[in-house]
Amino acid sequence: MGHQTSSSLPPGEDKELCNQFLLTFNNKIDNIRTFLGNDTPLPDEHEPSTGNTMTEFCYVTEEEITKYIKASSCDLDPIPTSLLKEYTMELVPYITKNINESLATGVVPDIFKRAIVTPLLKKPGLDETDLKNFRPVSNLNFL
Repeated sequence: MGHQTSSSLPPGEDKELCNQFLLTFNNKIDNIRTFLGNDTPLPDEHEPSTGNTMTEFCYVTEEEITKYIKASSCDLDPIPTSLLKEYTMELVPYITKNINESLATGVVPDIFKRAIVTPLLKKPGLDETDLKNFRPVSNLNFL
């Protein structure tokens, strides 16, 4: 996205460090859920909505998919990015059909619900040994 990222991570063994980040990020989410669960009432299904609701998705076009392929990449993609970009014109009709089918049915295959999570320091100069100074950034599979 044009941002320069720091590869600074706290010291530690890879597996141990991954587990520490996992616990830190999971605890952060648990705290948010607890906070929202205690203070945010659930809407009554019989009350009229006060905001706009989405009743359907707009289908994507082959032109939109082509534009995104040219600007996207992820290590989770089922084929290498260079191959995807080289054969974009041949693959776009199939990718577009799969995405629109997913939008129509409301079903996203489990393989496309994975992400590579990279911990990034929130601000330059923060203490790199304090895991609370990192935020998780998810790189999703393009499809």
